[in-house]
Amino acid sequence: MPGDGVLGFYEQAGAGAVLSIDRAVSGESVGSAFRGTGRLEVWGLLPDGADRVTITRRNGQTIEASVSDHVYAVIIEARTADTLPANVRYLLNDGARINPVPGADEEFLTLWSPLQR
Repeated sequence: MPGDGVLGFYEQAGAGAVLSIDRAVSGESVGSAFRGTGRLEVWGLLPDGADRVTITRRNGQTIEASVSDHVYAVIIEARTADTLPANVRYLLNDGARINPVPGADEEFLTLWSPLQR
């Protein structure tokens, strides 16, 4: 969605975000959304040059994901606190960047949604 100095994006379910252009191109845009008990979707927007991300769990295990058109989204299954996502790492020409995953709180392990099947 175009805007004056901002970038907006949304998903089919209706969730989305609006970011300043400066923040969007910085690669610091990481979000998360509840997708059912023990399921957290981690998403982000990355600048040119980033084609993969590594999501690191609290226990050090990693999950690799590809970046398509500057965007990534991965559903993380977590059953215990140490399997929640902690950060997202990606490489650019000037080195590695690491951003924390917001909202990856232990309450996601027990939350329930009526939309769950």
